[in-house]
Amino acid sequence: MASSNRLTQYRRMRDFAATPEPSGRRPRPAEGEGYFVVQLHHARARHFDFRLELGGTLRSWAVPKGPSLDPATKRLAVQVEDHPLEYGGFEGDIPKGQYGAGHVWIWDKGTWSSDGDAEKALREGHLRFTLHGERLKGAWSLIRTRRGGDKKPNWLLIKSHDAAEVAGDVADDTPLSAWSKPARHRRGNGNGKGAPARAAAGKKSAAKRTRFPSHIELQLARLVAKAPEGDAWLHEVKYDGYRVLLWRNGDEVRVTSRGDQDWSAKLPATTRALAALECDSCILDGELVTFDASGVSSFGKLQQRFGETGGEAQLRVMLFDLLYLDGEDLRGDSQLKRKERLAALLKGAAKPLQLSTHTAGHGPEAARAACQEGLEGLVCKAADAPYE
Repeated sequence: MASSNRLTQYRRMRDFAATPEPSGRRPRPAEGEGYFVVQLHHARARHFDFRLELGGTLRSWAVPKGPSLDPATKRLAVQVEDHPLEYGGFEGDIPKGQYGAGHVWIWDKGTWSSDGDAEKALREGHLRFTLHGERLKGAWSLIRTRRGGDKKPNWLLIKSHDAAEVAGDVADDTPLSAWSKPARHRRGNGNGKGAPARAAAGKKSAAKRTRFPSHIELQLARLVAKAPEGDAWLHEVKYDGYRVLLWRNGDEVRVTSRGDQDWSAKLPATTRALAALECDSCILDGELVTFDASGVSSFGKLQQRFGETGGEAQLRVMLFDLLYLDGEDLRGDSQLKRKERLAALLKGAAKPLQLSTHTAGHGPEAARAACQEGLEGLVCKAADAPYE
């Protein structure tokens, strides 16, 4: 099938006068023969789009949990419409009301090669291939299982056993641009411990006077195996909930989801508590959660209670960062300074707003304690790091 015909469904699903996505009508070559890309897509549901250049288009699969370098982990991959080659370079916002509305980042890219005839292997339902990416490497398989309820073929994306495998690997939410660059906050003293956290609080403020922002890119975590050592790190509980931003600009208050959906109407107690804070304007970063009988956040219970009548009484918004306050953009300030100002702002705050506390240093000990308590993990942040 000609590549132009393979893009018919892709074009039918999009209004290119409204979305910045490429139409493919003036195709540009991919970044190299056998190009592949993985894009992190925060749409209605967060997922990863896995794309292989083949026959003039990008053959595409939606992978809800993202690729894993662990051969024991089999990831569902739902085949979707082919995309034009130039989509491999696309990052940006798909507007509300458009198909796939939300933000797209490039998560990995590189080249790939198949074991034999790729077109024939896809028709027969078992493609063996090798990836040469920034994050994804080595041998892989795509195995077709069945057609889904919406007639889209379901496949399994599986890492093969080789030198590139990583036991327990989980795809994190760090875009490739952030994952591949050196972390500016990892300034050490030669022993890996960095400067004490208290020094960060004493630095001159880097806050800037600005207008109230209309959009903020969330700071995202990167999965690592061990908690860092040293007093330069702050450690807090990793909650199993919904990431939210709380916005207040004068009398206007709202709560938005990670995908920029407005949840204000579903969370009236949260908006009332936000309106009661002693400030004129603020933007707070946090996690909407509910806790089980043992005090551990439960995503299953959150799904049951979120949006149901009276359910908000069982919810908490655990707040861990302050990004804007009364005309000042605080994102350039250190993590520790922002936390100190957040704690002061939340003194006496009404439920469901609650400060997420942290500990300084003792990362390995904190990680062991988190495991013993049955928590999902820790979020570890450099005390002197800006929000980015």
